[in-house]
Amino acid sequence: MINGKKIVIVLPAYNAGQTLEITYKEIPFDIVDEVVLVDDRSRDNTVEVAHQIGIKHVIQHEQNKGYGGNQKTCYDTALKLGGDIVIMLHPDYQYTPLLIQSMAYRLLMEKVAQREQTEKKMEREFKERQEKLKKEFSEIEKIKQRFAKDDAIMSEEEKIKLSKEGQERVLNFKNAENKFNQDLNQTRNEEQQKLFKFVTDAVQAVAREENYDLILESASTPFAKDSFNVTAKVASKLESGSGGGKPTKK
Repeated sequence: MINGKKIVIVLPAYNAGQTLEITYKEIPFDIVDEVVLVDDRSRDNTVEVAHQIGIKHVIQHEQNKGYGGNQKTCYDTALKLGGDIVIMLHPDYQYTPLLIQSMAYRLLMEKVAQREQTEKKMEREFKERQEKLKKEFSEIEKIKQRFAKDDAIMSEEEKIKLSKEGQERVLNFKNAENKFNQDLNQTRNEEQQKLFKFVTDAVQAVAREENYDLILESASTPFAKDSFNVTAKVASKLESGSGGGKPTKK
């Protein structure tokens, strides 16, 4: 659990008996609340291994439902267990479960107040321009439709005039659209940098409070004791909106 958010790991399994245990052992149980394994009618000992290593929620399909059907059972079960954050982990060890911490952290970041404020700010800033582009696109489509509909009854002069108007409006629209996308991407990058700084400040604040000399990202760390994990503390800082702040003098 991170900041009151229940984390459920779901394992869509099929013939994963040989890799299930090593996958399970790398799950960071300091933040994970429940583990669900759904067996899609495996032909090996996947279910037996699951029980042996202590997976509490083991579900067996009566017949093979395929990957999509397995995922559905996984997510349905996770939601019934009250999961706030559900992360799918492949039990064939396609990727290390050490990434779970980063994934949970990123999902939690979607709820950070600063991110919500950023999205609202960008919506206010670009909504009017976006609506103008939509309106202009609609007008251009009307010109195209009129040209196709009235081509037979329009004079040559009317055709030239309408064609010229359409070409000018298309050119202006493309220029405005390109400028809009450039400004949007630039603003998004700037806001992401601000958000990244806020996260970095939160990490540094935890480091100061806990008197750490070094904090590493879990995905790039081969091994670390659970007691070294500060993900929950950083998440708490982010959710509270306290950020980093200035270092206190001793």
